[in-house]
Amino acid sequence: MTGAPDWPDHIGWDLARAAELWKGMFRARMVALGYGWYGEARGRLMQYIGPSGLNQSELSRRTGHSKQAIQQMVDTLEAEGVVARVPDKRDARQKRVVLSERGLAFQADGTRIKAEIEEELRARMGNAGFDALRSGLKSLLDAQA
Repeated sequence: MTGAPDWPDHIGWDLARAAELWKGMFRARMVALGYGWYGEARGRLMQYIGPSGLNQSELSRRTGHSKQAIQQMVDTLEAEGVVARVPDKRDARQKRVVLSERGLAFQADGTRIKAEIEEELRARMGNAGFDALRSGLKSLLDAQA
């Protein structure tokens, strides 16, 4: 019997692992701050709910979750006071999912935590290394836009 196969060695694997590292650091710190729900699948919805909110159909489309799954996740976030449903001014048949006061506090805490993580990564990599990484990622993303 031979040993385990080598892990893939390509940029996609490196990018995926780096993204998981960052997301794990962020998730752990937000949960530690008292946002336990963020450690669950429903917490991922927060990255899609901007300042003006969005309707559940659009949330379903953007996340790839079924409308029923989104309904359940939004129900639980609403019960915890993280989001609220308000009438959609553009379509009276729809409700928009918006951030509540608690949701806005989550965003403010998240912004602070992201800055702290960025500082830690900069300290680990050095200014030049961190700036090169950031520049390279922006170039990659800009090329796809």
